[in-house]
Amino acid sequence: MPALPEIDFSEYGLLLIWMGRQPTGGFALELMADEAKIEKRTAVVPVRWIEPQKGAMVIQMVTNPFLSIRIAKGGFDRIEVIDPNGVSRVAVKTMEK
Repeated sequence: MPALPEIDFSEYGLLLIWMGRQPTGGFALELMADEAKIEKRTAVVPVRWIEPQKGAMVIQMVTNPFLSIRIAKGGFDRIEVIDPNGVSRVAVKTMEK
């Protein structure tokens, strides 16, 4: 198992995006950009929600797809996760003071 990367929490935070409990394999989340765009004090993070096609052969086990993203602090007080169609999947205020 690879070692976890070290994170300087004075400069970075972690954003955890969870797809929720899924009944089979084939579900995933994919980060669609190397950097978040800052728009009106909101860090916009594009993420693709991947689901298996109807009738696809997938492993039969409960999965919990998630994405953990290191994100630089500063310049925003809100984070919004959008899908490839620009639809907001979730928006949260940051916990920085």
